[in-house]
Amino acid sequence: MGKKSARTTALEVVHFIRNRPRMYLGSVDSSGLFCLADAIIGYCLVEFELGQSNEISVCVNANGSLTVSDNGRGISVETHSNGEMTNFEWVMRCSTYAELRNRERAFCDRDHSVGARTMVALSDWVEATVSWNGRLYRHRYERGEPSAIYPTLDQPAR
Repeated sequence: MGKKSARTTALEVVHFIRNRPRMYLGSVDSSGLFCLADAIIGYCLVEFELGQSNEISVCVNANGSLTVSDNGRGISVETHSNGEMTNFEWVMRCSTYAELRNRERAFCDRDHSVGARTMVALSDWVEATVSWNGRLYRHRYERGEPSAIYPTLDQPAR
């Protein structure tokens, strides 16, 4: 049997998480929502700890959605080492958390950890915008699957 592609594996993980959310969150009530928010804020905290950002913003919007942002380096939009997707897409679909390794940021993919992939899998929709080399890149996911991947937006980053 041949090796599965990263995209196929990402879709399988989405379906597994959606069918077993308690395995990842422990609960599907407000404490589970807090767990997801905490995981996403963790990505920003790593940038802060490295001295790459000095501002983190967390906002609960009127529609119940959450907006998390920082003024860090962003996530690379270069091709991931798997050759099938960008680093940005890999973080959104496969990553479970960010950590410090030798004073550098590393994105990890542990089986039962919570992170971007769990948030993407369990949310009705997720939009992520990244600034990289002065340009903005946006992804939108609906119920764990990509619905719009914009390679670059027309406006430069602020």
